[in-house]
Amino acid sequence: MPDSSRHNAAELKSPVVRYGAISSALLIVVGLIEGLDKLFSLYRLSPILHGGLLYLLTVGFIVGSVDYFGPRWRGQAKRRVQLIGILLATAIFGMVVIYPRLCLFTFLSFCGPAEWRPLHVSEVFFPPVLAKTKASQDLVILSFSVDSSRSSFILIEKDPPEISFRQNMSEVFRQATCDTFEAEKPIEAVLPIWRDLLEKRGERDIASLLADYKGYRHLILNGGGTQFQKAAPTGQELESLLKTDKSKFDAMMRWLVQCVGLADPVLIWELRNDSDRQLLLTAVDYIVSAVSQIRGAAPQAVEPIDVMAHDLEHATGTQRRNLLPRVSVDPGQTVSIRVRYRLDARDWGYTWMLKAAFVAADGTRAESREFEMIAAKGPQMH
Repeated sequence: MPDSSRHNAAELKSPVVRYGAISSALLIVVGLIEGLDKLFSLYRLSPILHGGLLYLLTVGFIVGSVDYFGPRWRGQAKRRVQLIGILLATAIFGMVVIYPRLCLFTFLSFCGPAEWRPLHVSEVFFPPVLAKTKASQDLVILSFSVDSSRSSFILIEKDPPEISFRQNMSEVFRQATCDTFEAEKPIEAVLPIWRDLLEKRGERDIASLLADYKGYRHLILNGGGTQFQKAAPTGQELESLLKTDKSKFDAMMRWLVQCVGLADPVLIWELRNDSDRQLLLTAVDYIVSAVSQIRGAAPQAVEPIDVMAHDLEHATGTQRRNLLPRVSVDPGQTVSIRVRYRLDARDWGYTWMLKAAFVAADGTRAESREFEMIAAKGPQMH
């Protein structure tokens, strides 16, 4: 071997050269990943347009790879491999990009209706129910109530009181209408607000479909089982609306309550401090005496204090949940506390028989009388 060749071979074996080559390769990989990340970000903004670009790049990569790595292949075999690769890329592009959006075009109706289930998206409230009180207690629960303007639940006056999901909401949703004499008015009022949310989310194809009630009806009746759930407003979007434009938030809540169904009840508890000292409310004990599963089918003058949501597990026993923020009540004063309940959603038709006991930092307690809470029943019951 000539001296120059030996010298070049020695240089290639040098650790510095090897590490430099590895570093260069890693930089190339990082660059490719960053490029793909940008491409996929564009894809999320416009799936059809940028998905088509990604498809063309994939086809070009397949054709170029076969040409580069198969120089000894016979022409017919090479073309066959390229054709198989292109067909696979086309099939994947169709399944991932085109097929999920076919249902959104108003002239197609083979995808079937939207799958209904009540949404867990925002706060919902609850006509007064008197709770058990004792005049001698330092802390007294005066009542709890349901605000029907923000809740798809109803109160049934009996002993014990029953708070249950309005089971007719699944049928109302399937008919693309609303549980109100105003028929489609809540839907028409919310469409421009919903379109704006979808535009900000990058879902322009669904937003364009919801130009009018006809498009909304198509989405519900023929848009396929998952499209509505994907397009539905999220809790974060509703919270942002509440902060920036309450009128839009109210319109959105009216539609969700009367036309879709909200699965998260919110109780407004009214308590009074009958002691001669300030009480700091820190927690609530939910004393669940029984759970089961059903397979069949007063306005407050004081603005309630919103606390973080409380999860209600489908299990007996005491479930303690903290009040965040904590609520301070001066002697002789009354306070209203709004709590959203995220009901255990592992299955349909869960029920709870329970009491609620509010607890102060010094151990003072106020316990409600027993009441029953019933979640949404399964769609198989209709």
